[in-house]
Amino acid sequence: QASDRQPSLRSSGPATMLHGGADGDTLSEDGVCRPCRLGSGGNLCHIAGSQRGAHLLVGGSPHTLSSLELVYSDSLEAGGSDALPTFSIVMRRNLISYQTGRAKTRSTGVCFLPDSDNLAASCTNSGYFCLWDLAKPEPLLAQWNAHSGPLQCPTFLPAGSSELSGRLVAAGNQDNSLQMWRLGELLERKEEGHDEANPSGINVYGDSRSSGNGNGSGPRASLSGEITSALKTDLRTQKHDRRKIFDIHAQTFGDGVRLLVSQDEGYASIYNITGTSSAQPLDFQVGMKKVLSGRFHPQIQTMFAVAAEDQVLRIMDSRMNSTDACCSKVRASTSIGVVRWRPDHQDQIATSGYTEAVANTRRMNDGLLVWDLRRPAYPLHQFGGHGDLQSDFFWADTNHLISCSRDSQVRLHSVSSSHQPLRSMCCSAASWSLSTDGSEGLAVVAEDIDRDVEGATDHHSSEHELMETLRHRGFEPVVATNCRGA
Repeated sequence: QASDRQPSLRSSGPATMLHGGADGDTLSEDGVCRPCRLGSGGNLCHIAGSQRGAHLLVGGSPHTLSSLELVYSDSLEAGGSDALPTFSIVMRRNLISYQTGRAKTRSTGVCFLPDSDNLAASCTNSGYFCLWDLAKPEPLLAQWNAHSGPLQCPTFLPAGSSELSGRLVAAGNQDNSLQMWRLGELLERKEEGHDEANPSGINVYGDSRSSGNGNGSGPRASLSGEITSALKTDLRTQKHDRRKIFDIHAQTFGDGVRLLVSQDEGYASIYNITGTSSAQPLDFQVGMKKVLSGRFHPQIQTMFAVAAEDQVLRIMDSRMNSTDACCSKVRASTSIGVVRWRPDHQDQIATSGYTEAVANTRRMNDGLLVWDLRRPAYPLHQFGGHGDLQSDFFWADTNHLISCSRDSQVRLHSVSSSHQPLRSMCCSAASWSLSTDGSEGLAVVAEDIDRDVEGATDHHSSEHELMETLRHRGFEPVVATNCRGA
C-alpha cells in the first residue's frame, strides 16, 4: 500500500546532517552516500528500519540509542529523469535523553512494529523495555522493568491473526527466558488517537515514579494503560536447563506465528505460537558451538538459515528430523554473527562476521558479504573497505543494505557498486564425474574476467528503485510474511 510520506532533503523539523566528518570526505566505497557517524563514538550493535517510510533506529554502547532517517532529493529536481537521486542518512534525535532512571543504560536491541513507520521498541541491559513513537515531540510512550537482568533480541510478532497483533518477544539473558508481552490493546488505543498525556496518572514506567512532563520527573508518556506482569507470558515452560538465546526471528504460519530461536550448545528451535501459548518447540542440532543468528526463508516456509560459531552457514529444512535437516552448507572461514536473506533472490543470503570472533583480522570473510548458494565457494558481493566490522544490518530493498559498525558509523550499501570477488576468477564452477569403470572426468566453466557476475546490474535504475521504495512503501519487512511451501 502506498504511503503519503515522501521523505526528502527538505523534510521539516530540526535535523543533523551527518556525512562522515570533514567537508572533504568522499562518498563511501560502495558508491551511494557518505556514512553517518554518530557523535557518541561508541560501538553500534543493533539497527532496525521501519516498513513504512524511512525511519531507522540504532543502538549500542556506551549510551547510544538514536533515531535516524534515510532521505533523498528527487532526481527530477536534481537535473531531470536521467540524474541520480541523492541519498543522505540524517540523525533525528538522541532517544537516551528521554529515558530516565535505570532504563538509561546500554541498548541491547531495537525493532519496529510491523507495518508501522513510527512505533518501535528497544530494550536495555538493565532489563527495561521502552516503547517509542518517533513522530511525536515526546517520543517515549512507556518504559517498564521487564526483567531482573539484561534483555536482548526484541521482536514484534507479525499479525498472523488479530489475537497476536502487538505481541513483543524478547529473551532474558539472566534466566534464559523467552518473554512475550501482550501490548496489542495498548497500541490500538494509541493508533486510534488516545495518545494525549496520561490523564489518569497511571504509572507507565513500571517503578515508583509518576508520569511527568520532562522537567525532572521524566517525560510524559501517552499510553493510557498500565503495563504489568499480567501481560507477560514465558514461552519456555521448562524452568531448568534452558539454553542461552542469541537471536529471534518471526514468521507468519497459518493463523499463527512461529519463532526461530538461535541458542547456545549448537541448537536452533522453532516455536509455534497460537493465542497466548506455544506448542512444544522443534529442536534442531546444528552443531556443537553456539548458534549466533537464524532467519526463516522469506518465500519458502519450510527453509531457514542458521550461522554457528563453527564458521559454517547452514541451510535447514524444518520437515526433516534434527540430524538430517541440513541441506546445504557455506564454509565462510570465520564465525558469522548476522544472516539476512536477500529479498526477491531466493538463492542469495547476506552475512556479517561475529563481533567477539573478529578482532583486527581485516580478512575478506569478516565483512559484509552476499553469497549465492548455487556457487558458495566465494561471495557474490563484498561491501565495506572502511576497516571495521558491521555489527548488524538489514536489506533496505533488493539492491541496498543499511549497516551499523563498531566505529559508530551507519552506512548505505549498493550491490551495483560492490566488490565482486568472482569477477577476477576465470573458473566460475567445477564438478567431478565418476563413472562405474573407475574413470574420472572434470567439468569446468570458464568465463571472461571482469564480467558482471549478477547479470545486468544497473546502478542508475537501482537508485531510482530505492527512491520509489522509500516514497511509496518503506524498507523490506524484517519478519517473513509471504511464504509458500517448498
